[in-house]
Amino acid sequence: MEGAVLRGVYNITSSPDFKCNSRCVWHDSYVSLGFTSQCKDVTIATLASNANTTSNETYNRGIYQLKTPGKISIDMHFESLYRTQIKTNAIGFKAEYGRDKTPFPADFLHIAVARRNPSARPVGSEDEGDLPSKYFKELEIVECSIGLAAYNYATMSASGNQIDMKSSSIKLDSGVVYGRRVWYNQTGLPPFVAQEADIRALVNLFESSRFSGNMTTGQVTTVPPSGIVVALVNPNISQTFDNIAASMTEQLRSAGNDVARGITVTSVVFVHIEWAWLTLPIAVTFVSALFLLATWIHTRLHHCIPWKSSSVALLYHQVVMEGESKAVMRSEMSSLTEMERAAKETKATLE
Repeated sequence: MEGAVLRGVYNITSSPDFKCNSRCVWHDSYVSLGFTSQCKDVTIATLASNANTTSNETYNRGIYQLKTPGKISIDMHFESLYRTQIKTNAIGFKAEYGRDKTPFPADFLHIAVARRNPSARPVGSEDEGDLPSKYFKELEIVECSIGLAAYNYATMSASGNQIDMKSSSIKLDSGVVYGRRVWYNQTGLPPFVAQEADIRALVNLFESSRFSGNMTTGQVTTVPPSGIVVALVNPNISQTFDNIAASMTEQLRSAGNDVARGITVTSVVFVHIEWAWLTLPIAVTFVSALFLLATWIHTRLHHCIPWKSSSVALLYHQVVMEGESKAVMRSEMSSLTEMERAAKETKATLE
């Protein structure tokens, strides 16, 4: 699941896991377990937790301990040569072993992100205008929650390696711990079961330095950046956590053993003949056949010789004038057979 979290942080998309060789559709709707996130700006409420954030005294330097409305502690360094540029911290709910029927909240993970405006003035040497109140006015503090939710998938279709599916999330009520598992039984939804150890491992990941951390900027830096803070310096924080929840949901759905079976759409060619439109060409063909047959019968009855495009006939015919403007071609050959025999025995050369 750590890989899914990092894919969401760095906005690396992955294709949903499905198998479809041509065109496929899923007519039914399917409900599965996933993750959802929700973020809100808590800048004013968090800064109010420490009265010194409004101080106009230049000697007020050091670590400012802030607390969000969700009870997440944030320590911000304000020194003359360096400041906290961004800070992330997370707290999660962990069930106590051996206590069955303990309520387990669906939103089991809370993360706070405090970051200084990237376009704020660079940190320089101490001067009269370098006041804590100005620094804290440059901060944006966002508190996000990540929890389990039910996802309803409907109107799914796929073609080749592309899938189109619409989903809607359904908020879950608190679950109950039984042994090593967390059960979510909600009216209108199938029962969901999550391993408490898996949830605990996910909470440990967000609370560890692999995710939570801080980065300072200025003329000197005390420690290098830690966690995923570098990826949160500029992007939209709320969108980033939505990407994390979506990536973890895809990982959870792809890793499961349940399969949603659809149907394959195969193209079948149907030919429909409009016989009325074929009446004319059929009639023309039939009449043409009758005319050809009549011509053949007429030729046979009158012993007509077939006309062929050959120059032999011209060689054995001569032009005979019958009047001043009338001429005919005549031949001493009495039959076609005699003409063909003479043509075979005749040899001629061009001069």
